[in-house]
Amino acid sequence: MENLEYVEEEYRLKRRIYEEQENDLLRKRNKGIETLEEVQDRSRYYLKDFVPEGDILTRGLHQIEQMKKEILEMARADRQNLARKLEKLDEDYHSQMRKLIEKDRQGDGFKC
Repeated sequence: MENLEYVEEEYRLKRRIYEEQENDLLRKRNKGIETLEEVQDRSRYYLKDFVPEGDILTRGLHQIEQMKKEILEMARADRQNLARKLEKLDEDYHSQMRKLIEKDRQGDGFKC
């Protein structure tokens, strides 16, 4: 039984770590997007009257939009990677639990 408890404890610990990584990733993604949107809004507000060619400002704002898309894409890829790790962790956990339970059952059969 101690092995079962150990496997469960390890599984929960690793799962919690992955979940914390995902939460941290989402916070960073949101902060990055928020910062870019703030730069975009301030640029639009403060520079609209001072930039002689509106095209330059438009290009800069477009580049900020591209940066936001890149952040979202990187975060999506990182979340998919974490999801794969969680899936593998779940598979390994269930496999280990099945093996330990089967081993425990077989051990009980020889105790006659």
